[in-house]
Amino acid sequence: RTSTLIGLDIVVMEGPHQRSNQTDDDFLGCFRGTFTSWEWEQIIDHREKYSRAPLADFYLRWAMKEAYTKAIGLGMGLDYASFEVRIGSGLWEQIVKRRQMKVKGTISLLKDKREEIWEFVFIRLTGCHHQSCACVAVGGSSDFELDTN
Repeated sequence: RTSTLIGLDIVVMEGPHQRSNQTDDDFLGCFRGTFTSWEWEQIIDHREKYSRAPLADFYLRWAMKEAYTKAIGLGMGLDYASFEVRIGSGLWEQIVKRRQMKVKGTISLLKDKREEIWEFVFIRLTGCHHQSCACVAVGGSSDFELDTN
């Protein structure tokens, strides 16, 4: 029996222009090396489809990576490009409608060629000036399920 691992990350979805004079492309370019090719394609595809929230997919995928690495106790000490989080696209649109949602995702550890199933719970945070979201990563045990009701 393995222990259940839980990690949390909160993202505030403010555009890069609110922090500096960067364009969205300049801002995203700073993070290109922290995502796998597949993840990057999802981020770019989302930008093209959902112009009302062009960076939402980036922020949610970043939150998943941070929550996962916090759960395993490594945080930013793990190369984010060394693993991939496979989960569907269009998450932000679903979170906005439901305020929270729970999905299963596959963590692919690229060097070890190993996959793990993790659960990700997204909770849209309200009352903030900017849109924000909490992401909870739960894994390491097949008999644990997070009740979000």
